[in-house]
Amino acid sequence: MAGLLTGAGAAVLQQTLTAVAIGLGVLALGMWWMYRRRAAKRAAAAGANGCADPTCAC
Repeated sequence: MAGLLTGAGAAVLQQTLTAVAIGLGVLALGMWWMYRRRAAKRAAAAGANGCADPTCAC
């Protein structure tokens, strides 16, 4: 009986840890996307066109 409970507990713990890892990965991707979006918005507001040289014909 104890082996069955231990095995079931281990399976539940593994599923929980897998779900937490996936959740953290999704959170990290969302934060990265928001950072990139905010940085692009700031660059557009500052008039940056992505070219370091103002005389460049990019």
